Amino acid sequence: MARTSYISILRIVAIFLVILIHSSSGYLNSNEFESFDWSYANWLNSFSRFAVPLFVVISGALLLQKDESTGQFYRKRLLKIVPPFLFWSIVYL
Repeated sequence: MARTSYISILRIVAIFLVILIHSSSGYLNSNEFESFDWSYANWLNSFSRFAVPLFVVISGALLLQKDESTGQFYRKRLLKIVPPFLFWSIVYL
């Protein structure tokens, strides 16, 4: 548990940063470029942009801890992804 507690903390930080990205986008779509609100929202949005790469890094760190072969890795994920993909592809055709 202690080994992955820092990963949980990083997830929480990344979640809040994604919330900042989405909440600041409303101000960025306004045309008041000279206002303090737009500048502050722009700064928050720019600062928070590392949240998505942080999720990718966390996923990679968690995948490195597993001892499974390449075949097991792809088989497990394909069995989860392909059936819904095929179902919704047929529905939307």
